[in-house]
Amino acid sequence: MRKILMTIFAAVLLLALVACNGGNGNDENNGRGDLGEHGEYAMHQVRAETWDGFDTRSRIIIFYYGYQDNQREQEYRETIEEAFEIIRELDGIFNRFAEGTDVWRINNAGGEWVEVDDHVIYVLQRSQEFKELTNGGFDITIGAVMNLWGFSGSGGGPPRGTRPSQAQIDALLPTVGTEVIIDGNRVRLAHPQAQIDLGGIAKGYATDVVAAFFVERGITGIVEMGGDNVLFGYRPDGSPWIAGITLPFTSDLPDDYTMGHFEVMGTMAVLSSAIDQRNFMYEGRLYHHILDPTTGRPVETGMLSVAVVAPNGVIGEGITTAIFVLGLEEGMALVERTPGVEAVIMLEDIGADGRPIVISSGLGEGGNVTYVDWLADIDFSDY
Repeated sequence: MRKILMTIFAAVLLLALVACNGGNGNDENNGRGDLGEHGEYAMHQVRAETWDGFDTRSRIIIFYYGYQDNQREQEYRETIEEAFEIIRELDGIFNRFAEGTDVWRINNAGGEWVEVDDHVIYVLQRSQEFKELTNGGFDITIGAVMNLWGFSGSGGGPPRGTRPSQAQIDALLPTVGTEVIIDGNRVRLAHPQAQIDLGGIAKGYATDVVAAFFVERGITGIVEMGGDNVLFGYRPDGSPWIAGITLPFTSDLPDDYTMGHFEVMGTMAVLSSAIDQRNFMYEGRLYHHILDPTTGRPVETGMLSVAVVAPNGVIGEGITTAIFVLGLEEGMALVERTPGVEAVIMLEDIGADGRPIVISSGLGEGGNVTYVDWLADIDFSDY
Protein backbone atom coordinates (compact mmCIF):
# COMPACT_ATOMS: atom_id res chain seq x y z
CA MET A 1 0.00 0.00 0.00
CA ARG A 2 2.77 2.44 0.95
CA LYS A 3 4.54 1.92 -2.40
CA ILE A 4 1.34 2.66 -4.34
CA LEU A 5 0.69 5.82 -2.32
CA MET A 6 4.23 7.10 -2.88
CA THR A 7 3.91 6.48 -6.63
CA ILE A 8 0.58 8.33 -6.78
CA PHE A 9 1.90 11.17 -4.63
CA ALA A 10 4.92 11.66 -6.92
CA ALA A 11 2.70 11.69 -10.00
CA VAL A 12 0.22 14.16 -8.51
CA LEU A 13 3.06 16.43 -7.39
CA LEU A 14 4.45 16.42 -10.94
CA LEU A 15 1.02 17.29 -12.36
CA ALA A 16 0.69 20.14 -9.88
CA LEU A 17 4.08 21.57 -10.90
CA VAL A 18 3.15 21.37 -14.57
CA ALA A 19 -0.13 23.16 -13.89
CA CYS A 20 1.64 25.92 -11.95
CA ASN A 21 4.10 26.52 -14.78
CA GLY A 22 1.57 26.16 -17.57
CA GLY A 23 0.53 29.81 -17.86
CA ASN A 24 2.69 32.53 -19.42
CA GLY A 25 1.60 35.18 -16.90
CA ASN A 26 1.14 37.79 -19.63
CA ASP A 27 -2.65 38.10 -19.41
CA GLU A 28 -3.02 40.93 -16.91
CA ASN A 29 -6.77 40.46 -16.60
CA ASN A 30 -6.42 36.66 -16.35
CA GLY A 31 -9.43 36.21 -18.63
CA ARG A 32 -11.85 36.90 -15.81
CA GLY A 33 -13.75 39.94 -17.07
CA ASP A 34 -13.65 43.52 -18.25
CA LEU A 35 -12.24 46.32 -16.12
CA GLY A 36 -14.41 49.41 -15.85
CA GLU A 37 -15.07 52.35 -13.59
CA HIS A 38 -16.79 50.05 -11.06
CA GLY A 39 -13.93 47.55 -11.04
CA GLU A 40 -13.93 44.13 -12.62
CA TYR A 41 -17.08 42.54 -14.06
CA ALA A 42 -16.40 38.95 -13.08
CA MET A 43 -17.10 36.14 -10.63
CA HIS A 44 -16.64 37.17 -7.01
CA GLN A 45 -16.60 35.17 -3.80
CA VAL A 46 -17.53 35.82 -0.20
CA ARG A 47 -16.27 33.18 2.21
CA ALA A 48 -16.08 32.49 5.93
CA GLU A 49 -15.49 29.55 8.23
CA THR A 50 -16.07 28.43 11.80
CA TRP A 51 -15.09 25.53 14.04
CA ASP A 52 -18.30 25.78 16.07
CA GLY A 53 -20.38 22.63 15.60
CA PHE A 54 -19.97 18.95 14.71
CA ASP A 55 -16.34 18.89 15.86
CA THR A 56 -15.14 19.99 12.42
CA ARG A 57 -14.51 23.04 10.29
CA SER A 58 -17.52 24.47 8.48
CA ARG A 59 -16.81 26.69 5.49
CA ILE A 60 -19.27 28.57 3.30
CA ILE A 61 -18.50 30.26 -0.03
CA ILE A 62 -21.02 32.46 -1.84
CA PHE A 63 -20.56 33.32 -5.53
CA TYR A 64 -21.97 36.23 -7.49
CA TYR A 65 -21.25 37.59 -10.95
CA GLY A 66 -20.92 41.28 -11.79
CA TYR A 67 -19.05 44.29 -10.47
CA GLN A 68 -17.69 43.95 -6.96
CA ASP A 69 -20.27 45.28 -4.51
CA ASN A 70 -19.10 45.90 -0.93
CA GLN A 71 -22.60 46.38 0.45
CA ARG A 72 -23.79 43.19 -1.19
CA GLU A 73 -20.81 41.30 0.20
CA GLN A 74 -21.50 42.60 3.71
CA GLU A 75 -25.09 41.34 3.43
CA TYR A 76 -23.74 37.96 2.32
CA ARG A 77 -21.42 37.84 5.34
CA GLU A 78 -24.36 38.48 7.63
CA THR A 79 -26.31 35.71 5.88
CA ILE A 80 -23.36 33.34 6.30
CA GLU A 81 -23.33 34.10 10.03
CA GLU A 82 -27.02 33.15 10.16
CA ALA A 83 -26.10 29.85 8.48
CA PHE A 84 -23.35 29.24 11.04
CA GLU A 85 -25.94 29.74 13.78
CA ILE A 86 -28.07 27.02 12.12
CA ILE A 87 -25.05 24.68 12.27
CA ARG A 88 -24.56 25.46 15.96
CA GLU A 89 -28.24 24.83 16.66
CA LEU A 90 -28.14 21.48 14.86
CA ASP A 91 -25.01 20.47 16.77
CA GLY A 92 -26.96 21.29 19.92
CA ILE A 93 -29.46 18.63 18.88
CA PHE A 94 -27.22 15.90 17.41
CA ASN A 95 -24.07 16.03 19.59
CA ARG A 96 -24.11 12.76 21.47
CA PHE A 97 -21.50 13.86 24.02
CA ALA A 98 -23.06 17.18 25.10
CA GLU A 99 -25.39 16.67 28.06
CA GLY A 100 -28.99 17.64 27.34
CA THR A 101 -28.99 17.31 23.55
CA ASP A 102 -31.69 15.16 21.97
CA VAL A 103 -29.25 12.41 21.04
CA TRP A 104 -27.60 12.48 24.47
CA ARG A 105 -31.03 12.11 26.11
CA ILE A 106 -31.91 9.14 23.87
CA ASN A 107 -28.62 7.46 24.73
CA ASN A 108 -29.04 8.02 28.45
CA ALA A 109 -32.73 7.15 28.79
CA GLY A 110 -32.16 3.44 29.43
CA GLY A 111 -34.67 2.47 26.78
CA GLU A 112 -37.38 4.88 27.96
CA TRP A 113 -39.30 7.25 25.67
CA VAL A 114 -37.70 10.61 24.81
CA GLU A 115 -39.36 13.57 23.07
CA VAL A 116 -37.10 14.92 20.32
CA ASP A 117 -36.94 17.56 17.60
CA ASP A 118 -38.30 17.07 14.07
CA HIS A 119 -34.71 17.18 12.74
CA VAL A 120 -33.82 14.11 14.79
CA ILE A 121 -36.91 12.20 13.68
CA TYR A 122 -36.09 12.85 10.03
CA VAL A 123 -32.49 11.67 10.39
CA LEU A 124 -33.52 8.58 12.38
CA GLN A 125 -36.05 7.63 9.70
CA ARG A 126 -33.48 8.05 6.92
CA SER A 127 -31.00 6.02 8.98
CA GLN A 128 -33.44 3.15 9.24
CA GLU A 129 -33.93 3.25 5.47
CA PHE A 130 -30.17 3.01 4.94
CA LYS A 131 -29.94 0.12 7.39
CA GLU A 132 -32.46 -1.81 5.32
CA LEU A 133 -30.90 -0.72 2.02
CA THR A 134 -27.46 -1.96 3.12
CA ASN A 135 -28.58 -5.10 4.99
CA GLY A 136 -27.21 -3.66 8.21
CA GLY A 137 -23.98 -2.29 6.74
CA PHE A 138 -25.07 1.16 7.89
CA ASP A 139 -26.22 1.01 11.51
CA ILE A 140 -26.46 4.00 13.85
CA THR A 141 -26.81 1.75 16.93
CA ILE A 142 -23.02 1.25 16.85
CA GLY A 143 -22.81 4.11 19.38
CA ALA A 144 -22.05 2.15 22.56
CA VAL A 145 -19.20 0.30 20.85
CA MET A 146 -17.94 3.49 19.16
CA ASN A 147 -17.65 5.12 22.59
CA LEU A 148 -14.99 2.55 23.52
CA TRP A 149 -12.58 3.80 20.86
CA GLY A 150 -10.43 6.94 20.99
CA PHE A 151 -10.32 8.10 17.40
CA SER A 152 -10.30 11.88 17.81
CA GLY A 153 -9.62 12.83 21.42
CA SER A 154 -11.86 15.88 21.03
CA GLY A 155 -15.56 16.55 21.26
CA GLY A 156 -16.04 13.89 23.92
CA GLY A 157 -15.26 10.22 24.20
CA PRO A 158 -12.06 8.55 25.45
CA PRO A 159 -8.57 9.99 24.87
CA ARG A 160 -7.13 9.59 21.39
CA GLY A 161 -5.42 6.24 20.98
CA THR A 162 -7.72 4.35 23.36
CA ARG A 163 -8.09 0.78 22.09
CA PRO A 164 -10.71 -1.40 23.81
CA SER A 165 -10.14 -5.03 24.68
CA GLN A 166 -12.03 -7.74 22.85
CA ALA A 167 -13.93 -8.45 26.08
CA GLN A 168 -15.13 -4.83 26.22
CA ILE A 169 -16.30 -4.98 22.61
CA ASP A 170 -18.01 -8.33 23.11
CA ALA A 171 -19.91 -6.97 26.12
CA LEU A 172 -21.53 -4.20 24.06
CA LEU A 173 -21.79 -5.82 20.64
CA PRO A 174 -25.28 -7.22 21.43
CA THR A 175 -26.55 -3.61 21.59
CA VAL A 176 -25.70 -3.10 17.90
CA GLY A 177 -28.68 -3.71 15.67
CA THR A 178 -31.23 -2.93 18.37
CA GLU A 179 -34.55 -1.51 17.19
CA VAL A 180 -35.00 2.27 17.17
CA ILE A 181 -38.69 2.76 17.94
CA ILE A 182 -40.37 5.96 16.75
CA ASP A 183 -43.85 7.13 17.75
CA GLY A 184 -44.56 10.65 16.48
CA ASN A 185 -41.80 12.73 18.04
CA ARG A 186 -41.03 10.16 20.71
CA VAL A 187 -38.07 7.80 20.42
CA ARG A 188 -36.75 4.93 22.46
CA LEU A 189 -34.15 2.21 22.01
CA ALA A 190 -35.28 -1.38 22.47
CA HIS A 191 -32.06 -2.34 24.28
CA PRO A 192 -31.54 -0.28 27.47
CA GLN A 193 -27.75 -0.19 27.02
CA ALA A 194 -27.86 0.71 23.31
CA GLN A 195 -26.67 4.07 22.04
CA ILE A 196 -26.95 5.75 18.68
CA ASP A 197 -24.16 7.51 16.80
CA LEU A 198 -25.41 9.77 14.00
CA GLY A 199 -21.89 10.77 12.95
CA GLY A 200 -22.33 8.90 9.67
CA ILE A 201 -25.34 10.93 8.54
CA ALA A 202 -26.07 14.03 10.68
CA LYS A 203 -23.30 16.14 9.15
CA GLY A 204 -24.64 15.42 5.68
CA TYR A 205 -28.09 16.45 6.88
CA ALA A 206 -26.69 19.70 8.30
CA THR A 207 -25.13 20.60 4.95
CA ASP A 208 -28.53 19.99 3.30
CA VAL A 209 -30.31 22.27 5.77
CA VAL A 210 -27.77 25.06 5.29
CA ALA A 211 -27.83 24.70 1.49
CA ALA A 212 -31.65 24.95 1.51
CA PHE A 213 -31.36 28.10 3.62
CA PHE A 214 -29.30 29.75 0.88
CA VAL A 215 -31.35 28.40 -2.03
CA GLU A 216 -34.49 29.92 -0.50
CA ARG A 217 -32.71 33.28 -0.70
CA GLY A 218 -31.61 32.84 -4.30
CA ILE A 219 -27.94 32.51 -3.34
CA THR A 220 -25.40 30.27 -5.08
CA GLY A 221 -22.42 28.70 -3.39
CA ILE A 222 -20.83 25.87 -1.43
CA VAL A 223 -21.25 24.65 2.14
CA GLU A 224 -18.51 22.36 3.38
CA MET A 225 -18.37 20.52 6.70
CA GLY A 226 -15.30 18.33 6.97
CA GLY A 227 -15.44 16.09 3.91
CA ASP A 228 -19.11 16.83 3.21
CA ASN A 229 -19.90 19.42 0.55
CA VAL A 230 -23.17 20.59 -0.95
CA LEU A 231 -22.84 22.67 -4.12
CA PHE A 232 -26.08 24.63 -4.30
CA GLY A 233 -27.41 26.32 -7.42
CA TYR A 234 -25.63 26.88 -10.71
CA ARG A 235 -22.41 28.86 -10.90
CA PRO A 236 -23.29 32.36 -12.12
CA ASP A 237 -20.90 32.12 -15.09
CA GLY A 238 -22.39 28.83 -16.29
CA SER A 239 -19.26 26.77 -15.64
CA PRO A 240 -19.36 23.50 -13.69
CA TRP A 241 -18.53 23.19 -10.03
CA ILE A 242 -15.09 21.64 -9.50
CA ALA A 243 -14.81 19.37 -6.45
CA GLY A 244 -11.40 17.82 -5.87
CA ILE A 245 -10.75 14.47 -4.18
CA THR A 246 -7.83 14.69 -1.77
CA LEU A 247 -5.18 11.99 -1.98
CA PRO A 248 -5.27 10.01 1.31
CA PHE A 249 -2.56 10.76 3.86
CA THR A 250 -1.70 14.17 2.37
CA SER A 251 -4.16 16.30 4.39
CA ASP A 252 -1.43 17.37 6.86
CA LEU A 253 0.80 18.73 4.10
CA PRO A 254 0.88 22.48 3.33
CA ASP A 255 -1.11 21.93 0.12
CA ASP A 256 -3.90 19.51 -0.69
CA TYR A 257 -2.95 16.94 -3.33
CA THR A 258 -5.88 15.72 -5.39
CA MET A 259 -6.11 12.41 -7.22
CA GLY A 260 -8.89 13.77 -9.45
CA HIS A 261 -11.97 15.93 -9.40
CA PHE A 262 -15.67 15.90 -10.11
CA GLU A 263 -17.21 18.42 -12.50
CA VAL A 264 -20.80 19.03 -11.43
CA MET A 265 -23.62 21.04 -13.00
CA GLY A 266 -26.32 22.24 -10.60
CA THR A 267 -27.08 21.37 -7.01
CA MET A 268 -25.32 18.22 -5.83
CA ALA A 269 -23.58 16.81 -2.76
CA VAL A 270 -19.95 15.67 -2.95
CA LEU A 271 -18.75 13.70 0.05
CA SER A 272 -15.60 11.82 0.89
CA SER A 273 -14.31 9.65 3.69
CA ALA A 274 -10.92 8.05 4.17
CA ILE A 275 -9.08 5.92 6.71
CA ASP A 276 -6.59 8.76 7.31
CA GLN A 277 -9.36 10.73 9.07
CA ARG A 278 -9.93 10.23 12.83
CA ASN A 279 -7.48 7.44 13.48
CA PHE A 280 -4.51 6.40 15.58
CA MET A 281 -1.51 4.11 15.33
CA TYR A 282 -0.90 1.26 17.78
CA GLU A 283 2.10 -1.07 17.49
CA GLY A 284 2.53 -0.14 13.82
CA ARG A 285 -1.11 -0.71 12.90
CA LEU A 286 -3.61 1.96 11.81
CA TYR A 287 -6.98 1.99 13.57
CA HIS A 288 -9.59 4.21 11.89
CA HIS A 289 -13.06 5.44 12.81
CA ILE A 290 -15.23 3.42 10.39
CA LEU A 291 -16.44 0.43 12.39
CA ASP A 292 -17.94 -2.82 11.16
CA PRO A 293 -21.29 -3.27 12.96
CA THR A 294 -20.76 -7.04 13.05
CA THR A 295 -17.36 -6.96 14.77
CA GLY A 296 -17.18 -3.59 16.51
CA ARG A 297 -13.72 -3.08 15.02
CA PRO A 298 -12.44 -0.91 12.14
CA VAL A 299 -13.51 -2.29 8.78
CA GLU A 300 -10.91 -4.13 6.71
CA THR A 301 -12.35 -4.02 3.21
CA GLY A 302 -9.23 -2.93 1.36
CA MET A 303 -10.20 0.71 0.78
CA LEU A 304 -8.26 3.90 1.46
CA SER A 305 -10.93 6.42 0.51
CA VAL A 306 -14.43 6.72 -0.91
CA ALA A 307 -15.77 9.80 -2.70
CA VAL A 308 -19.46 10.01 -3.61
CA VAL A 309 -21.63 12.37 -5.65
CA ALA A 310 -25.29 12.27 -4.60
CA PRO A 311 -28.50 14.32 -4.86
CA ASN A 312 -28.08 15.50 -1.25
CA GLY A 313 -25.83 15.18 1.78
CA VAL A 314 -27.96 12.65 3.67
CA ILE A 315 -27.89 10.15 0.81
CA GLY A 316 -24.23 10.82 0.08
CA GLU A 317 -23.01 10.38 3.64
CA GLY A 318 -25.07 7.25 4.20
CA ILE A 319 -23.78 5.69 0.96
CA THR A 320 -20.17 6.65 1.71
CA THR A 321 -20.22 4.95 5.10
CA ALA A 322 -22.03 1.90 3.71
CA ILE A 323 -19.47 1.39 0.91
CA PHE A 324 -16.64 1.15 3.42
CA VAL A 325 -18.50 -1.43 5.47
CA LEU A 326 -19.91 -3.49 2.58
CA GLY A 327 -16.65 -3.70 0.62
CA LEU A 328 -15.85 -3.01 -3.00
CA GLU A 329 -18.20 -5.41 -4.79
CA GLU A 330 -21.31 -4.89 -2.66
CA GLY A 331 -20.56 -1.22 -2.16
CA MET A 332 -20.25 -0.48 -5.86
CA ALA A 333 -23.39 -2.53 -6.54
CA LEU A 334 -25.20 -0.27 -4.06
CA VAL A 335 -23.95 2.80 -5.96
CA GLU A 336 -25.03 1.41 -9.33
CA ARG A 337 -28.59 0.72 -8.18
CA THR A 338 -29.08 4.03 -6.32
CA PRO A 339 -30.41 6.80 -8.61
CA GLY A 340 -28.26 9.92 -8.86
CA VAL A 341 -25.29 8.42 -7.00
CA GLU A 342 -21.76 7.93 -8.37
CA ALA A 343 -18.53 6.98 -6.61
CA VAL A 344 -14.75 6.89 -6.89
CA ILE A 345 -13.00 4.38 -4.64
CA MET A 346 -9.27 4.21 -3.92
CA LEU A 347 -8.04 0.74 -2.94
CA GLU A 348 -5.15 -0.28 -0.72
CA ASP A 349 -3.78 -2.48 -3.52
CA ILE A 350 -4.07 -2.96 -7.27
CA GLY A 351 -7.59 -3.85 -8.42
CA ALA A 352 -8.75 -6.34 -11.05
CA ASP A 353 -8.11 -3.89 -13.90
CA GLY A 354 -4.53 -3.21 -12.83
CA ARG A 355 -5.29 0.12 -11.12
CA PRO A 356 -5.99 1.11 -7.49
CA ILE A 357 -8.93 3.34 -8.53
CA VAL A 358 -12.48 2.08 -9.18
CA ILE A 359 -14.97 4.46 -10.82
CA SER A 360 -18.74 3.91 -11.11
CA SER A 361 -20.25 3.52 -14.56
CA GLY A 362 -22.21 6.78 -14.65
CA LEU A 363 -19.21 9.11 -14.49
CA GLY A 364 -18.79 9.37 -18.24
CA GLU A 365 -19.28 12.45 -20.37
CA GLY A 366 -22.63 13.94 -21.22
CA GLY A 367 -24.25 13.87 -17.78
CA ASN A 368 -24.53 16.35 -14.94
CA VAL A 369 -21.44 14.83 -13.33
CA THR A 370 -18.10 13.84 -14.85
CA TYR A 371 -14.88 12.70 -13.23
CA VAL A 372 -11.44 13.91 -14.30
CA ASP A 373 -8.92 11.22 -13.30
CA TRP A 374 -5.49 12.72 -12.70
CA LEU A 375 -4.03 9.22 -12.34
CA ALA A 376 -5.34 7.83 -15.64
CA ASP A 377 -1.91 7.74 -17.32
CA ILE A 378 0.04 6.17 -14.45
CA ASP A 379 1.29 2.63 -15.07
CA PHE A 380 0.77 0.59 -11.89
CA SER A 381 1.87 -2.71 -13.42
CA ASP A 382 5.07 -2.86 -11.33
CA TYR A 383 3.35 -2.21 -8.04
